[in-house]
Amino acid sequence: MNNLLSNKKVSRKQVEDSARFQSFGVIRPIAIGLTILYALLTVAHYFALTGSTRSHMMVVSGASSTLALLISMWHQFERRKGTRFNPHFMVEVLVGIGVFNCFAHQLYVPEPHHSTNLVLATLAASMVIWRRRYVFVLISLTWAHFWYVTQRGESSPLWGHFGFALFMAQFVAILNYVVRRRTVYQFEKLRNEQLESNRKLREGERLAGIGEVAAVMAHEINNPLAIVSLQLQAMHRIMAKNNLNIDEFTKALARADRASERIALLVGKLLHSTREEQGGDIERAAMTHLLNDVVIEFRKRIEGLGVQVSFVSPAMEGWCYMRKAHVISILYKILDNALDAVQNFSEAKIEIGFDKIKLGTTEKVRVWVSNSSKKIPKEVLDKIFTPLFTTKVGGGRGLSLSVAKAQAEAMGAELAVENNNKMTTFILTLPTKSEKSEVTRAKIAS
Repeated sequence: MNNLLSNKKVSRKQVEDSARFQSFGVIRPIAIGLTILYALLTVAHYFALTGSTRSHMMVVSGASSTLALLISMWHQFERRKGTRFNPHFMVEVLVGIGVFNCFAHQLYVPEPHHSTNLVLATLAASMVIWRRRYVFVLISLTWAHFWYVTQRGESSPLWGHFGFALFMAQFVAILNYVVRRRTVYQFEKLRNEQLESNRKLREGERLAGIGEVAAVMAHEINNPLAIVSLQLQAMHRIMAKNNLNIDEFTKALARADRASERIALLVGKLLHSTREEQGGDIERAAMTHLLNDVVIEFRKRIEGLGVQVSFVSPAMEGWCYMRKAHVISILYKILDNALDAVQNFSEAKIEIGFDKIKLGTTEKVRVWVSNSSKKIPKEVLDKIFTPLFTTKVGGGRGLSLSVAKAQAEAMGAELAVENNNKMTTFILTLPTKSEKSEVTRAKIAS
C-alpha cells in the first residue's frame, strides 16, 4: 500500500476505540467459556478433593462460574440497550476470576506443579487485557503469590524449575502484549491510509467525470455552433447580393435560433445534471418535420464533398414521444459518423428515413440512417457503442455513438446498428405512446 500518511500520527483515541471494539468481541465467548469451565470444576472438585479443601474449592469454583454468567448477562443487556460502556473492565474482571482461581488452587494445594495454572493464566491474560496498569498489577500479584506459596509449602527443587517457567511465561506475555498494542496501532495506520487512498480515488473519479462531461459538452455544442456559423454565412451572402430575400433570410434566422436553443438546452443539462429529466421534457412531435430540418442543415454542411444525401419521407407525419434536443443530437452524431465512413468511396451515399412498425401490440416509429460504407467487422460492431472506442486513425474520441445510445435510452428509445455487404444502418426506435398514458390505461383496465 502506498504510504500516504507516513508523516501523520494515529490518534490515541483511534487506537483506544479499536481496542474497545476488540475487547467487546471477546467478552461473551470468554464469559460463557469460564461459566462452563468452573461449573465442571465444581463437580470435579467434589470427586477429586476431600475435607475442607474440597468445600473451599467448590465454593470458589461455583462463585466464579456464577460471576462469569452474570458478566455474560450484563454484556448482553448493555449491548441490547445500546449504551456505550467500557468493555475493558468486563475483560479485566473475567481475567481476575481466572487468576483468583489459580491463586486459590495453589493456596489450598501448595504443590510446585500447580504453578502451571499461573503460567497458563498469565499467557491467557496477555491476549485479552489492554490497559497497561492491569498487566503490571497481574505480574506483581502473581510473583507475590508465588513467593508466598513457596514460603508456605514444602521445600522442593521443583519450585525453582516452575519459578523459571513462570518467569518465561511472563516475559512472553509482555512481548505478546506489546505486539498486540503495536498491531492495533499499525492496523489503524493502515486504515487511515486506506481511507485517504479511497478519498483521493473518489476525487480522481470526480475530476475524471468532470473531464468526460467537458469533452462530451464540447462534442455536443460543436454541431449547433456549426449550424449557427453556416446560417450567418448564408445571411452574409444574401446581404452581399443586395437582393434581400425576406423568406430565405427568415428561414436562416429561424435555423440559427433553433441551433442556439440546442446550445442553451445542452448547457442547462450540464448545470442540472442531477435532475431526472435532461435535455428538455419528453413531448409528442412529428418526425417528418424534424428530419426535414436536420437533412436541410446537413446537406448545407457537406455541400461540395460529393456525398449524396437522400431523405425517404413516407406519407405520414410520424408522431412519437421524444426529447427533441436529444433526437437532433443523436441524428447529427449518426450522420457525422456516416460521413466519415463514406468519404473515401467513389459512390458516397447516405440515406435517412422513417416508418412505423408494430412490435407485438405496440406501435413504434423507426428512424434509420444508412450509409454505403464497407461491411463493419463483427469485433468492431460489438464495441461500436462502447465509450472511448474508435477506429478513426489519428482522430476521434470514441464518444459520439456511446453518448447517442445513452441519450436514446434516457428517453425510453432504442438505438441499434445493422450491417450487411452493401449498407451499414443505424436504427433509432421511438415510442408512439407515452409511458404515463400506458400506466393510466393499465390502471383503468385493472
